[in-house]
Amino acid sequence: MHKEGEIAEGYQALKIGFKWVNDLRDNFID
Repeated sequence: MHKEGEIAEGYQALKIGFKWVNDLRDNFID
């Protein structure tokens, strides 16, 4: 149960990091 929570947290952080990289790339291209 505890491990599942850690995975969900990591997945959430990954999604946020991905969005951040995409935003950064968009700003860089513009």
